[in-house]
Amino acid sequence: LRGAGEEPSCPPLSAMGDEVEKRKAQIKDIRTKIEEAKDAAEKKATFRDTNLDCAKSRLDFDVKKLDAAIKKNEALIKKLKLISSDNKDQVLTAIRTVNMSKFVSEAVDAVGECAMKG
Repeated sequence: LRGAGEEPSCPPLSAMGDEVEKRKAQIKDIRTKIEEAKDAAEKKATFRDTNLDCAKSRLDFDVKKLDAAIKKNEALIKKLKLISSDNKDQVLTAIRTVNMSKFVSEAVDAVGECAMKG
């Protein structure tokens, strides 16, 4: 409590100036982070749109028309296990003609084994 006639004590002006500078630096830092977050969100949206467009353009075939025979799928899986630069065209042709929807996990395993060997 202050007594009558006492003047209120105020912090020195230099201390207030330091506090103001700290606050300005904090505000600047927050604005920078907001801009970085906006940029990241824009990039993410752009990548997402690009991926969606790419996926749409790849679905230019009818899966029902592809061959789903077990023998053809097994042959393709064997090719995937032994994939190399020499037989890549054969593998790509087989991928375009065979319906692998029921054998996705086997195909992934085959590619994984190939990558580990090479």
